[in-house]
Amino acid sequence: MPRATIKLGITSMLTALTLATAGAGIAHADQPDMYGARNDLQQAIGALQAAQDDKGGHRVTAINLAQQAIDQVNMGIEFAGGPFDGYFPPPPPQIGPAMNNGVGYLQLAADELRAASENKGGHRVAALNLTEQAIDEVNQGIQVGGPF
Repeated sequence: MPRATIKLGITSMLTALTLATAGAGIAHADQPDMYGARNDLQQAIGALQAAQDDKGGHRVTAINLAQQAIDQVNMGIEFAGGPFDGYFPPPPPQIGPAMNNGVGYLQLAADELRAASENKGGHRVAALNLTEQAIDEVNQGIQVGGPF
């Protein structure tokens, strides 16, 4: 085989490999809204766990719903081919009673889930629905037992 043909073949293979690798990177490109939502849901759980009293069972229900939302976010990230750990912007500091902080983080998570691109196999919408249910539970808990 002529030397030029071999070089062309090797160059073509390396180019194809490079493009395939770049395409794989794009397939699970940044999902900052999903990672941010997961982080905010985790922050919400922490705030709700710090709240006083049971709030008529609404606090625990909200924590369980937020954890289910995290599970859905993780499945959505995986469905979209993203790495399990990824970049997320740090959440803004919350100042105030624990239940208010919890609902604030849940609202941030809901906003990020709305902003996330694509449906991710239905997991993004499922996470959003669970997050909205958790918001309702926290608000009911605040009515029953206050924001602390």
